[in-house]
Amino acid sequence: MPTPAIAVFNRNRLNPACDAARIDADRVAVRMDAATRHLVPDKPDDLEQQRALVEQAIALSPHAAVFVPVHGEQMDDWLKRTLLPVQVVRRGNCDGHDRPLAQRTCPRRENVVG
Repeated sequence: MPTPAIAVFNRNRLNPACDAARIDADRVAVRMDAATRHLVPDKPDDLEQQRALVEQAIALSPHAAVFVPVHGEQMDDWLKRTLLPVQVVRRGNCDGHDRPLAQRTCPRRENVVG
């Protein structure tokens, strides 16, 4: 059986919080006997580059994804195209800012690391 692959999208390599998200994804992957593929724009926080990385990931067919979007709502349509279980990490939420991350509900998104 092939090793499960997790695509880890991130905003940039400059922000310590983004570094922490990548490190945590790697740690979880090890516990799950999975592999991570980190997809980070060369230009920090570049929306178009992150969209291109989503297209690359679709071609790679990962089993799941962790996503720290450059711009939350502007990436939603691109995320839906992946048809993957996706854990989105961002400040607000896709159905308003009235609920914390753990309680939000978004179409085509599942907490894959539970």
